[in-house]
Amino acid sequence: MKKTILFLGLIIGTIMALSSCGKKGCTDQNANNYCDKCKKDDGSCTYKGQVLWWWKQPFRDSCVAYSVANVSVYLDNTFVGTIPVSAQYWSSEPSCDATGTLTVTKDLGKNKNGTYGFYLKFLDASANVIVTSPSINIQVTGNGCSADQLAW
Repeated sequence: MKKTILFLGLIIGTIMALSSCGKKGCTDQNANNYCDKCKKDDGSCTYKGQVLWWWKQPFRDSCVAYSVANVSVYLDNTFVGTIPVSAQYWSSEPSCDATGTLTVTKDLGKNKNGTYGFYLKFLDASANVIVTSPSINIQVTGNGCSADQLAW
């Protein structure tokens, strides 16, 4: 009886080991659906990247001078957030998700990277649009953070 149970356990263990060797899935570590147990890539990888908007003191000072309290950001013609630009600034590029910045996650689908257009609406304290920027392109990379420094 013990030999039969041991033999069955050995057979089941061998079958499981052999079947996992050929497991297919996403094998790109930069993908958001990476499968560390997969041995063969099946083309199912999907990607997301982050975009960060930030600014230095001269931009903040210009916003204050022109009574710009906030900047609304549009990525791919979709509103993604408003930044209170007159409140603070950075001396160098902050990390993604730094307090006070606007960081947006962009779904790239099966593309490892892509170029996307964004534009800005400069708003006064009453949320009236003072000026709208032309569209600007930004490169977004899967599992990465692309930064754009706002400047006049």
